[in-house]
Order: sequence, then C-alpha cells, then structure tokens
Amino acid sequence: MKKLISFFILLLFISPLIGVSTVNAEDLKTIGSECLYNVECASGDCEESSKTDPQGKTLSFCDCDDEQDCVDVYGDTKENWICKDGANSTWDLDYCLNQDIEKTQFPIQTKKTGSISEIVADLLLDSSAVITQSYSEIDNIVKKPQPKIAIPGLSFSEGKTIKEPDGNYLYIPFLGEYIGAIYKYLIIVAGIIATAMIIKNGFDWAISGGEAEKITHAKTRIGQSLMGLFIAVSSYFILYTINPNLVEFKNLRVRYLEKIPIESMVFENHDPITPATPTTGSAKGLATTAYDATFQAFANCAGIDWRIYKAFAYKESGLNPEAKGGKTGKFIGLFQVFQPYCKDALKKIKWDIYCDSPGLTNPWVNNAYAALLADKNVAKIEGTCSSTSAPDKFFMLYIGHNCGPGALSSLLKIGCDINKWMASPPGNCSLGKMNFAKSVTGVIQQLGASSFKTAPENSDLTKCPFKSGLPNINSTNATDSTTDTSKPTAGGTDWTASCPSSPHKILAVGDSITADANSYIDQLQKGCGGKISFEKIAKSGEQTLWMYDQIKDKQNLQSEGFTDLFILGGVNDIASGVNENAIKKRLTNIYNFGKNQQLKVTAITIIPWKTYPTWTPPDQAITENVNSWIKSQQGNLIDEIIDYYSLAVDTNDPGAAKSGWTKDGLHPSKTGHKALAEAAAASL
Repeated sequence: MKKLISFFILLLFISPLIGVSTVNAEDLKTIGSECLYNVECASGDCEESSKTDPQGKTLSFCDCDDEQDCVDVYGDTKENWICKDGANSTWDLDYCLNQDIEKTQFPIQTKKTGSISEIVADLLLDSSAVITQSYSEIDNIVKKPQPKIAIPGLSFSEGKTIKEPDGNYLYIPFLGEYIGAIYKYLIIVAGIIATAMIIKNGFDWAISGGEAEKITHAKTRIGQSLMGLFIAVSSYFILYTINPNLVEFKNLRVRYLEKIPIESMVFENHDPITPATPTTGSAKGLATTAYDATFQAFANCAGIDWRIYKAFAYKESGLNPEAKGGKTGKFIGLFQVFQPYCKDALKKIKWDIYCDSPGLTNPWVNNAYAALLADKNVAKIEGTCSSTSAPDKFFMLYIGHNCGPGALSSLLKIGCDINKWMASPPGNCSLGKMNFAKSVTGVIQQLGASSFKTAPENSDLTKCPFKSGLPNINSTNATDSTTDTSKPTAGGTDWTASCPSSPHKILAVGDSITADANSYIDQLQKGCGGKISFEKIAKSGEQTLWMYDQIKDKQNLQSEGFTDLFILGGVNDIASGVNENAIKKRLTNIYNFGKNQQLKVTAITIIPWKTYPTWTPPDQAITENVNSWIKSQQGNLIDEIIDYYSLAVDTNDPGAAKSGWTKDGLHPSKTGHKALAEAAAASL
C-alpha cells in the first residue's frame, strides 16, 4: 500500500512533464520553410514575416539565427557569412549575407527584383531594418513566454509599454504570474498529498485490530496531515500577516530608451568650422585631390555627384581629416562627425567598430557616415521637392547634413522655397547655419557640379563600399600620394624613414599594441602613403594562441594582394603565466602560417614592460629568453626581425622602456609607435 501511495504522489509531481513533444533532427525544416514554432526549424528560429496568405493570415518562415545556420544550408566558411537583420524588402526575415555579394541568400523571394548586388546594396541602406529591430527587441521582451513545462492554470497576460511623465517603461508580468501559478499548483498538490495521507492512515486505523500503538501512530499521522493541510491552505494569510509584500507579485517595471533612427535626428551642437579655424593637423586648399578617390567611392552610395562631398568637407574641415570643431570640440574629421552619431548610423552595416578604430580621423570612416546621412536626405529632398533647382537642393542637402535629417524633415513641411526657411529658421537650425549652407552651395558650383547626378559613373549603387558588408577600411588608401604633394606625417611628427619603392599589403597580427588606432602600422601607412595598405587582426588582452586561431584557416592570401605578415605578441602570454616553451610553440605556428602562405614573415620582439604594474622579476627572464629565441629564428622561421625591445629599452634601467616611449609602462606612446613604424619601413 505504501508503495502504491508513493507511486501516485510521484505521478502528481511529474504530470506537468507529460506531453512534452520531441522532433527528430531529420524532420526539422530548413531556411525558407513555413513554420509555426521555433522547434520546427533547424535554425531554431521561426520568424513572423510581413507576408500574408490570400486570407490575410500572417505567415512565418524559418530563417537564420546566426552565421552557422548559413553555413549549414548554403556551405562556405563561417567567416564569409553574416546573418543580417531583416528589412522591408526581405519581408522582415533575416537573411544570409556573403562576403561575395552574389552568393547572398534570402529565405524567400524578396519584394524587389533585380540582381543580387542591387538588392543587397538597397538593403544595406534601408533604415527600416534598424527601426524594425528596435521595436522587435521590445516586442520580444513583452511577448508571452512559452514554458517548456506546462503548469496547470497558468495563463500569461500581455506585457505593456506605458509612457509616463519621466520616460517610457516596460511592464512585464510574467515572473509574478509564473510564481503565482506554481504557488497555487503546489497548494493543490499539498492538499492531494495530505488527503491521501489521511485516507491511508484512516485505513491503517481501521485495520489496526485494536492495537494501541498502531492507533496512536495513525492518529499522529492524521493530525500531522491535517496540520500540514491547514498551513498550506492558510499560508497566504500567514505570509500576508508577516509582510503584505510577500504575497504581492508585482510586475517588473523597466525603463527603456526608444531608438531614434538617424534620419529623424536633429543635431544641436554641429557648428561648422571654416578652413581658417585653428585645429589639429593642417587645412588643404580646394585644389588638392588627396581625398577625391574616397569621395568618388562613396558618391555611389547616395547616387550623387562626388564633388558635393568635397565641398562639404572643404567648408567643414578644410579637407583636414584631423580637424575638431563644434561647440564641444567633439565633432571630428572631414565631415565633422560626432562619434555617438557615427556608431548609431554605421551599426546597421556593422561598420560601427570603425568609429573607434581606426576612428573618425580616417577619411573612409568619416565619409561612410556622411554617405549614409546623404542617402537619407537625398530621398527626403527628391520625394518632396524633386522639381526644385539644383542649387536649392545643394542647400537643402547641406542643411540635412549640418542640422540633422529631423530638422530637414521639419523644414520640408514648410515647402520647397528656401527663402521661407531663411525667413523663419527653427531654433535648431539657425540663420547662421543657413547662410553657411549658402556658401557651401557656392563651393559645390565652383567645383563644377550642376545637379545631384552630374557624373553618371558615380551613380552605381552596386559599387557603394557598403555592399561588401565588412570591408577592410585600413587597406584602403586614405590619400592619393600621386596627387597630394604635402609632406606625409606620422603621429604629428615629420616622417624621416625611407619608404619602400613597391607597394606592400601587410597582415598585422597582435594585441592591444597593434589594435591601437595610432599604432605603428597606422603610422607606417600615414608615413608611406599609397605604398602601404594593411589589415589588422588584433585585440586588447589577447595571447598568441588567439592570434593563431584567427588566421589559421585563412587561405590564398597572396591572391588577395598580401605580401607581408607582421607579428607582435607574447606579452599577454607572459603576464598570464604561460610558460616559455608554450609561447615559442604558439609563435612558431604563426610564423609557419606566414611561410605556408608565401608571405614575408616579420617578427617584432616583445616590448620592454618592467614598469607596468603586473610585471614581476620572473617575467623579465621569460621576456629576454623569448626575444633571444625570436632573433635566433631569422633565416629559418622568420624573414625579418624588428628588435623593438633593443630599440625601446632604457639602458639605465634594463627591462623598462625609455622615458616618453610608453603611456603606462607597457603600451607604446606615439613616440614609441613612430619609432617602430620607421623601423618597419626600413625592414620593407
């Protein structure tokens, strides 16, 4: 009898688990198949689309959840895929973007027809993807959860978003409702168990045969069961008496910030600077062609005459990529870009990482932001004032660039007569800014532009640099050294080293020293101009094992134009306690990789870092031993050695860097990076 009762009690507890379904792997649906639930899809993502059937019912399809899903269905390597957020043209379904644009795959037929390149280029400039993602993130938070184990009586109410005087809030009731349902379920289970125990002990009493001991035991167990039942049923009142908050399952209240898409922003502090304004770096004359190639490349993104970009940059920064202006001094570069705006605008095309490194002083990063902004503003202007004269459109386009797309939208509601705009300028776009826009228009005309699309060759959207998804900005020359006669500089100091006569494309592998926006490799490119291009594979805090993992699967680097492999690493290995032999083995793997790829392998010795806080005396011995081993490998694993340790070490304090050569005892200063850059130039 006891075993039977125990069986029924166990059954009560496992009953919520009964009915959980399973799906065989071979039955899972692939990307593009209609679905109802996530578990049906091999990717685990059944996404609701904006597509409907003839009856108006919304359809859901399996789409990618990450890059591996793209590999599983379409092949290729994971590094070549990006699972991109859906947009209007893809029916709001995520799609697989390939580095080779023509290999890009969509879950279902897109709304727009045409070549893959045209569709992808349009998607990458589609702001609806960002807006949709912002709202879908909120929807996912307040969407009713689907418990894997059903709780009898559990029914979730809807989450809410409520606008309150001090901001927007999400009210999420699910946790409280879940706890409440479990509480009620456990009360019922406790009641059933207590009732079963009362019946069981009553039966024991009835068959006790009058034995006092059995009767007493049965009475005790019945009394305990009744007490337990009483406590379970009255627990609510007990808890309420102790503290009313113990039984009040409040909704989670979370404040959220609603994203403002770039096309709705108003720029309050973007005051343009003139070429005469003192800034870092030097202004250039309008005749310079230093950045024309950059302007021409990005003109494809908005389909406008590239000379419009040149005029904007000339008037805002004097064609000085290091210019800083605005009321706060935080507007940087050719087009005077504010970094938070840069990150927000470039995030959707996954270029936001470039806002930090190489940073806004890089002409390509700066122009990328201006191109996205121009694309939005051109669409607004053409959609409202298509018949307006070209000079007035130039004026409007600059207003959108300087005051913000949101300000442009407000002004377009007034009409297409810019004289009315100037007669009553809004507070966020002063008359001074409008007069400045007039002067910008004059420069555009001076350069020979007479319409948005004067040069048809710069109207090919498929040639927009954004179409490659994750381009190597660093490998693109910032200037055209054949037409810019100004003396190259590195880190603000005159460049004195000899540069190679032939072009070099360098794969620079390292840690935070290489990842620095003003690293030796950046200064090498600045110093030698068009002779040097590079790609960085570097990350702060990483060891040489990580470096090898990032490059080991790369193939045919020579066909991509690479000529050299630079390696600077090992200090993080030492600081993390990795033994000397392991460090040598890791570096050997990297050197062998370069040899197998038929690249010139250049090894840089570990830097002197004695004054860094984490340094210990045993670290010095390992540093010196590894450096000696590196130098011994020249002519074997290594083609060229740059002995930065010997170059930077303080002879009066062995193990420490020279005064002024380091920022913190470990990371080189601009002086240190410049010295390393000049040594690198000499090695080429």
